[in-house]
Amino acid sequence: MKKNLSDLMRLVSLAVVFILVAPAMISAQEKNVDFAGTWALNSMKSSPSAANSGGITVKHDGNYLVTTTTRMDGMSEINKYSLDGKESINKSGGVEHKSTAKFSEDGKTLTIITKSLVDGREHLDKDVWTLVDPKTLSIECTVSGTSGDEVTEYVYDKR
Repeated sequence: MKKNLSDLMRLVSLAVVFILVAPAMISAQEKNVDFAGTWALNSMKSSPSAANSGGITVKHDGNYLVTTTTRMDGMSEINKYSLDGKESINKSGGVEHKSTAKFSEDGKTLTIITKSLVDGREHLDKDVWTLVDPKTLSIECTVSGTSGDEVTEYVYDKR
């Protein structure tokens, strides 16, 4: 009888610990940064090569990140990225872009790797998204091609 009571107390203790810890674990897994919003390029904080960029509107649609990028000439482009690591295919200017998007373990950084074939040459883009603060988005874009890597930092202010 005493052993049964001791076993029962252990089981109750484990259940209480699980009830207290499980929500925190689930919450931690759901704490990916929310990049949603309308963002204007801050050319003073961005790389000089980012000067021709306009703004970007970001929406979270379920397990997808949808971006609408507007260039300075008014042209815009919509891309949709799966946030579960599955490949997403977007097209721009007749070129097919295959991307994978994944949050860092701490949920603070999103990395989008995009591969495309342009004029018979493979291009690899790596975009690393970070919220510097709630009103500042930084996207560090590394383009790898036959002439090496080129890094451009785009800094956006939330409107």
